[in-house]
Amino acid sequence: MMLGHSWPQAMANAETVMAAAEILAEPEVIFTALVTNEVERWWGSADMYRMTGWTADPRVGGWWSVT
Repeated sequence: MMLGHSWPQAMANAETVMAAAEILAEPEVIFTALVTNEVERWWGSADMYRMTGWTADPRVGGWWSVT
């Protein structure tokens, strides 16, 4: 079976950025990446972006927040 490509999508207002992407990996790999300190590495160097904290509710329908 061949899957079509799904480009990442994002939208923003003055307070919130909402983004979605299709990740071709096992759910366990994605879950681990989102709920461990490894997530901090995604945001580049401190010169480019400073993350002061992150929280998540990894259940179905949950949320993820970075400040």
